[in-house]
Amino acid sequence: MKERLMLLFGGRSAEYEVSLLSVYNVSKALDREKYDVVMIGMTRDGVWYRYTGSDDDIKNGSWCGRADECHPVSIIPHTGIKDGVTGEIFGTEIPVFPVVHGSYCEDGRLQGLLDMCGFKYVGPGTAPSAVCMDKYITKLIISHRHIPMADFVLIHRGNEGEEVISKVEAKLSYPVFVKPANAGSSVGASKVRNRDELIAAVDEARKYDDKIL
Repeated sequence: MKERLMLLFGGRSAEYEVSLLSVYNVSKALDREKYDVVMIGMTRDGVWYRYTGSDDDIKNGSWCGRADECHPVSIIPHTGIKDGVTGEIFGTEIPVFPVVHGSYCEDGRLQGLLDMCGFKYVGPGTAPSAVCMDKYITKLIISHRHIPMADFVLIHRGNEGEEVISKVEAKLSYPVFVKPANAGSSVGASKVRNRDELIAAVDEARKYDDKIL
């Protein structure tokens, strides 16, 4: 008898496309003789659907283009996820594998929802997800425990001027890395070798978060 497994993908994140590629690779690697895979996709707007189409359409971003392959779903706490077209319910006993990236997905918000609704899922829980997604908070905790780490400078949105750039240069030596505090390693991250590149990298990173490392 096949074991059911639910894959979550997409989501309201700047790393939406990364999730599509990741879940494509995970789905392709799963042994369909062993697993009955339930695909639940989240659009860029955060709308949830059950997806029954091809992996290739996930990869190319057109996965929600056909109504017969993309059914709206309802989340019923401690019951499961209900397909709005067929009425089928995928219960909370089905393990959930969140193949997601970035804000609203890896930062504890999705994990909190799954916890509240009674789902069992792969990966860290709500608190560690939130702590580890915000790299500034991560560094505060690491420093409190006296664990060695790379030096850093925190930049808040609105104070990216000459004084802040000088502060970075006074503490760090080039090359340096710039990234949004609340993001993975895929979006908004840059390696810079001089002041001009640093200013451009900060401008890029602030598109994705109010805090920049």
